[in-house]
Amino acid sequence: MGAAVKDTISMPPHQKLDSYAGMAAQRSTTTQKDMGRGATAGWVKCPLCPPRRMKRYARGRGLTAHLEAVHGSASLQEKTSAIARAETAPRTSDRRGDGFVATTEPPLACRLARDGDAVALIELLEATKGPLDPRHRDAHGYRPHHWAAGSKHGCLEALLDLMPARRVDAITRGERIDRKRGGRTVLHWACRNGVHQNVALLLREDPASTELPTADGTTPLMLALYAASIESCDLLYQAGARIQKHRNAWGCRDAHWAAMGADAGVALAWLRRYVSKRAWRDAVTEPQAQGHTVFHKAAQRGRREAISRLLMEFEDDADALMAALSEDDAGRTPSEIAAAAGHDATAALLARAEAAVVVARREGAERRALRRRKAAIACVVVGLAALRRFRSG
Repeated sequence: MGAAVKDTISMPPHQKLDSYAGMAAQRSTTTQKDMGRGATAGWVKCPLCPPRRMKRYARGRGLTAHLEAVHGSASLQEKTSAIARAETAPRTSDRRGDGFVATTEPPLACRLARDGDAVALIELLEATKGPLDPRHRDAHGYRPHHWAAGSKHGCLEALLDLMPARRVDAITRGERIDRKRGGRTVLHWACRNGVHQNVALLLREDPASTELPTADGTTPLMLALYAASIESCDLLYQAGARIQKHRNAWGCRDAHWAAMGADAGVALAWLRRYVSKRAWRDAVTEPQAQGHTVFHKAAQRGRREAISRLLMEFEDDADALMAALSEDDAGRTPSEIAAAAGHDATAALLARAEAAVVVARREGAERRALRRRKAAIACVVVGLAALRRFRSG
């Protein structure tokens, strides 16, 4: 998917798909378990896929990314039409629908690693070819080390005694580097799930893995911010992770991930502590590949409290707010994205802020124009006075 995403990013703005076209979803209960995009947008089938294919995609960016990755040869009109058809089709809140067939469970070794049954897991691995045995890979190519790292009940330490994470990562990355979540290391799994104990364990073993990106450029810090795991963020920063220095294939930096995550207010506040005032202004106003700023991302998830704090922080900087609240490449403001995703209170808050910024910008322009006129008049007056003195002399 990495290459397909990059192709999308290189497209001229007027040729990009509107991920929110026609969306009028009602927000479902958002818990850590349901943090996927479909939890707030709903799941839909792809109209361009064969009818027998039952896989569903999150309305908005999820479906758009699928269209670019799998149906990249289709015309812009075909893909735009597919999004419009998907928006009017039935949607579900749990990715299940008629004909849904549950995927198989992960292999026994992965389940034991996840559940922390170290004794049974070690016996199983010793009876086979160890952690790298192909029979122990899940449907996406990940192994017991990954499952243990992403679980608070896992037995990662026992697995690290058998084989270091960097060796498992090297084999796994070589096997699957280019798909949707390809290239996630054991550390990425721990960060994504906020298991800071495992983050500490992995960083002690291999500090060099701190900024290792996935196939699409996502860093461990981005995922830790998404999980709002401040302990994990602290550990990564202390180990040398740089803040706001990396962009993934969608052009998203740390602040974009923080704004979308489990607790945007906490994650954004952590970022604010470690950057300068100028860098923080840039982080809030910088658009990613689709023209989305931190406000657009927070609006998509209905992070009203985090948005309120940002608005208060930048209330005296109309230029910064104008940039942060401007339209994305598809012509949508943050308030329109919030409304499309069903976050009515957040949409109302943002709409008021957007209107206030426009007024403040207009009044500021009027004040500047008035100052220029006064300055011009003053120059004329001074010039006339000088001319009179010259003539009288």
